[in-house]
Formats: sequence, C-alpha cells, structure tokens
Amino acid sequence: MPAGAGVVDRIIGLRDEGAELHAVVWARESFGSPERAYVLVYGVESGAGRAVSVKESGIVGVYFGCGASPPGLVSFWEANGDAVVYPPSDVKR
Repeated sequence: MPAGAGVVDRIIGLRDEGAELHAVVWARESFGSPERAYVLVYGVESGAGRAVSVKESGIVGVYFGCGASPPGLVSFWEANGDAVVYPPSDVKR
C-alpha cells in the first residue's frame, strides 16, 4: 500500500532501534473496529514496544505505543476481546 516517506522511514528505523519480533496478534485494528489485521509487535533496545499492522492490502498502521512495552502492546489488543496471540516461536520466518 502506498505510504508517505515518514511512514517508510519509521519502519526502516525499527532496524536502527534493534527491533526483535515479540509476537504476532490477529485482532481488531482498534477498539470498536469490525476489521481485523495482523499486528506484528516488536521490542526495541530501549525496552519500548513498536507495532506494525498489516492486512491483505499491505501495511495499514504503525504504532509506537507511547512508551508501552511489547507485552503492554499485546495486552492492548487482547483487551479488545478476541485477539489471537502467536509467540515468535510459532511464527514461520
């Protein structure tokens, strides 16, 4: 999906932050949204979480979590009701 340079730069910047995959969550995009997406949750060297939301159309969101840890970001989507969480060991690379 087309994305502005700022979004692309943020995703590329995950590498510079030492991002490591924490979990993949199949969940509603946000509270009240009927649509579901895969959310790739990363941890970075500072301990903060980052998330990239992906649908069939491509990347639909990048979340920097306001300082939340990776488990905190996973909990955010779990609180939405019916999220399915796949730990990294279950994700085929």
